[in-house]
Amino acid sequence: MTKFKEIGDKISNTLRLKTLPIGIKFVKSSEEFPEGTMRPTKNFGIRICTCQAVNISRRYGWIMGLTNEDIKCIPSSLMYGFVELTDPKAVVEAMKAMEYGEDDEAIEKMVEKLPVLPFGKNEGMYIAPLGMFQSTPDSVLIYCEPAQAMRLVQASIYKKIDVISTYVGVAESCRAGIEVYKNKTTGIYLPGSGDRAFAMTADDELVWATPFEHLQKIWAILELPGQKVGLRYPIPTYLLFEPFAPPAWTILEEKIKKT
Repeated sequence: MTKFKEIGDKISNTLRLKTLPIGIKFVKSSEEFPEGTMRPTKNFGIRICTCQAVNISRRYGWIMGLTNEDIKCIPSSLMYGFVELTDPKAVVEAMKAMEYGEDDEAIEKMVEKLPVLPFGKNEGMYIAPLGMFQSTPDSVLIYCEPAQAMRLVQASIYKKIDVISTYVGVAESCRAGIEVYKNKTTGIYLPGSGDRAFAMTADDELVWATPFEHLQKIWAILELPGQKVGLRYPIPTYLLFEPFAPPAWTILEEKIKKT
């Protein structure tokens, strides 16, 4: 068993995740894709959004390889540095056409929060379940419910890892993978409209994203924070209290035979 599979299995079992933890690896050439990688254009004859590839990988357990020719979502191709614009203002124009801000200033502030990799730095990327990696992924993404995210945050704080989160509401799964890759930071991301509309991300899911070196520090101690007071996932509810009696119970109580 590789360390990647051991860590992925431990996290999945401890947090009872519904889908697999995944990793993202950026490559200089598609020749670096692992054996068995599925390409949207070559295997299925379609182009897809990167958030779809992420969800396919975490739900189906497939290795998904993407270059620009596989990607339908132009904003994500721009963010990953697979294409470049002749006019940088076109992003603001596109966001304005979708009414993501009340004016140009609001849209520009949003666009500033979207990280962009240098054009040509990488030719592509592959996305795979963490347990299938043979070398260290550039970013690790875990789709989880808020209570599961809470346990990941508690474990991070336990090991003195800061959790830095800001929200934009669009391109969040792209932001997650890129910011971890660029800045080596751990954070929580709010899946955006594309993630939910095209990739079927559930309403109650968040993304917890981290570099693998941070994951190595916390995977074995996920149960420790709050363990002495019984804290774990699923969160134990406090049941030892006397409930308020509804009126019907009182009516019955008055009719009980006295012995």
